[in-house]
Amino acid sequence: MNEASPLRFDSRRSLGQILLAQARISVDQLQIALLEQTRTGRRLGHLLVQMQFVSELAVRDALAVQSGLAVISLNNANIETAALDLVPTALAQRHLFVPVTRELHNATLVVAIADDNNLLAIDQLRLHLNGQWKIALRIACESEIKQALEAHSKSVASVASILHELDTDLNQRYTPGTPHNNSSSMIALVDGLLEQALQYNASDIHLEPEQDFLRIRYRIDGVLQQMHVTHRAYSSAISIRIKVLAKLDITECRTPQDGQFSIERHNRRIDFRVSVFPTLFGENLVLRVLDRSKSILTLRALGLTDQQHQQLQTLIAQPEGVTLIVGPTGSGKTSTLYSIVQEINAEGINIMSLEDPVEYPMPRIRQTAVAEHVQLGFAEGVRAILRQDPDVILVGEIRDAETAAMAFRAAMTGHQVYATLHAKNALGALGRLQDLGIRAETMAENLNAVIAQRLVRCLCTQCRGQRPDADAPIDNAIDQSTPTCQACLGQGYRGRQALLEILHIDASLADLIAQQASSSEMLTYAYAHQFQSLHMQGQRLIQEGITSTQELRRVLGLEKNRMQVAVAPAGSLQNQCGGLTWR
Repeated sequence: MNEASPLRFDSRRSLGQILLAQARISVDQLQIALLEQTRTGRRLGHLLVQMQFVSELAVRDALAVQSGLAVISLNNANIETAALDLVPTALAQRHLFVPVTRELHNATLVVAIADDNNLLAIDQLRLHLNGQWKIALRIACESEIKQALEAHSKSVASVASILHELDTDLNQRYTPGTPHNNSSSMIALVDGLLEQALQYNASDIHLEPEQDFLRIRYRIDGVLQQMHVTHRAYSSAISIRIKVLAKLDITECRTPQDGQFSIERHNRRIDFRVSVFPTLFGENLVLRVLDRSKSILTLRALGLTDQQHQQLQTLIAQPEGVTLIVGPTGSGKTSTLYSIVQEINAEGINIMSLEDPVEYPMPRIRQTAVAEHVQLGFAEGVRAILRQDPDVILVGEIRDAETAAMAFRAAMTGHQVYATLHAKNALGALGRLQDLGIRAETMAENLNAVIAQRLVRCLCTQCRGQRPDADAPIDNAIDQSTPTCQACLGQGYRGRQALLEILHIDASLADLIAQQASSSEMLTYAYAHQFQSLHMQGQRLIQEGITSTQELRRVLGLEKNRMQVAVAPAGSLQNQCGGLTWR
């Protein structure tokens, strides 16, 4: 929509009407929010989110329906500095919009805005641009707009400059064998590391002491990237600063410790889970970054095929039974679990969850964190939840035989159960359940589906054209001596895409499970009934130009003579790759 498009306010439904029609809110909730809007004069969408009646993502999508504009996720968008520089930050902050990118071929500035009804904002923006740029509006979440603007305007000393100042000071007065203990400098350095990790959307921060230096790495899009190497004299002081933040014992350096702390950034809370582990050269620290304000993805946003989306809709419609999501640590199982549960989250359903920890608070869902110190584990929690009249039970992870037994017992008593499990693939989950003591007959009667998942990195859309071969090796370390793409930090990849294989347990496959048929028999049946394995889904992403062969090999591995080669249908991946198949 460009600036010349008329805004038809008379014909547009109100935001409340749209959310009611989508069953996102109830009439009572709308009435409460409208009363509060009358009292405060604040925007209805903001109030609904603040009261936790609806997610910010749902409000954004409803505003898009109301206005006819496209939505944009600023967390995944590549925001151009040149676009931001076209508009004063104060003006953008006052009216809650952010320039995202410039379309040079038609002199159009793409602008993300929280409320397209704000005609004053659009007029002020048009006045400032003075006719040099047309305006194309997109609807974005208010919190994402604030985050993008604050990241652009906040003047924070870079980690590199802080380290340079520390090195200068260290050279002047350092005595070998003594720790560096400038508390104000350490506070600035740790704050800078946390800020930088958030800017790069890192999921983990690794502080690794070696004999002569301290290595600092961030896990970005699932891959560790070395960001800084600095003097070992800082290791102890950085460790103490983080321990103070996490309320850990700063005098204890010989045993592992776990803690957590939170910081406020862009009007939202960021949690850090801290793990301290003693090593030969000092304490190794790993900080897990958890941003609770990030929106839960819809099923469509997971990148599913039409067939997979239909399969999930069929599973969701089941009144009872167990659906498992399997994969290794860091494969996005919990995020997919949240997306599925969000799809069925409605006023008429009682959804209860047990998680370790609760990663994303969700409205209407009764979420509980397991606490082993008070004997509230997954098995005990499920047993107690069954007395709370639930319709749907979410189990963060099936770790032991007792939890597995309770999950299937809940399904047998007429509940929908969604859970995660560590297994290599969908078929492997069946053997894993047998190892946990679940009988084949019990699985056959109560298991609805097994979804196996991995995450692959997507080729960077900004720099992929500069590389002659998209599958050429890309060094994992950032070469600071040569110009690199700022969008992907020179890695060649930016963002990740889910790979899913969905094994639907229909009546015939359930019979095979009950008869304890071989894996080969079950897989042959699955392939004959539209089953798409992880490596087949990966091949599709390669053909669509989303990822590379190198990335698929990194995530899934490559091995000869696996069972999948013998049973996969003609024309599938092994025929295209000379008898090799993704593991």
